[in-house]
Amino acid sequence: MTERISKAQRTQNTQALFEAATRGDVQEVERLIPVSAPKTTDESDRTPLLLAINGDHVQCVKALLPVTGALSKNISGFTPLMWAAYKGATECVRYLIPHSKPDTTNITKRTALHYAADRGHLEALRLLIPVSNVSKRDDDGYSALMLAADRGHTECVRALIPVSNPKSFNKRGWNALMVAASGGHNECVKLLIPVSAPQRTDENGHSALMIAAMEGHAACVQALLPVSAAHQADREGKTALDLAQDPACRAILMSNQDQRVLETVVPEVLEKPKTVLGRKTI
Repeated sequence: MTERISKAQRTQNTQALFEAATRGDVQEVERLIPVSAPKTTDESDRTPLLLAINGDHVQCVKALLPVTGALSKNISGFTPLMWAAYKGATECVRYLIPHSKPDTTNITKRTALHYAADRGHLEALRLLIPVSNVSKRDDDGYSALMLAADRGHTECVRALIPVSNPKSFNKRGWNALMVAASGGHNECVKLLIPVSAPQRTDENGHSALMIAAMEGHAACVQALLPVSAAHQADREGKTALDLAQDPACRAILMSNQDQRVLETVVPEVLEKPKTVLGRKTI
């Protein structure tokens, strides 16, 4: 016969469960589950299960999952798998995948894969890629690749490129290359150039080169220049040089402009017949 527990005692036990889950004490967690309220959330909207995930305490997660639910969500719509991806709790991600629906979204339409990419958790990302829809977008139209590029997580970008469409774009009209250029993430830019459309423009007529120039990212300007139309103008008729304010960016763009002038003028000069003592020579 189960002993009746007072409300006050259950509340006390639940607090103890939170503490045990936080420190990864699986024996105490197992003892407290039947005499507490495991689905209770703290002031930060976290259940004992989410607190166990914080520390990647996978044994505690195994004990708490049956009483909390793999598909349960907090107020923000985080499932346990999303939370594990967000925290980079690799072992918890590994355990939770078979019990979860990886493409479940929260209130911002993000999945577990989105959070692994956004936070730069490479091992969690690698576990999630095979079981996720990598083309899925969040509320702003960002794919996992775009989120990784936005944060400058180079290795995550490298892992996502083969399974993604780098030429796709978000609600702003930016592809992953443009996103990386905006943040000045040069290593990501260099990875994305060969698989992107560098001369693509957004609704304002801005290319990745223009975006890098506007934001003052000289290394990105240098990387993008050989694959871009440097004299391309935006909707207001401004080129990357016109948009650049940073001295280093302007110097790179002006040097390119001078080189283009030389490439145009020198051949013309060489092709013109020369006059020597009143006679033409070739």
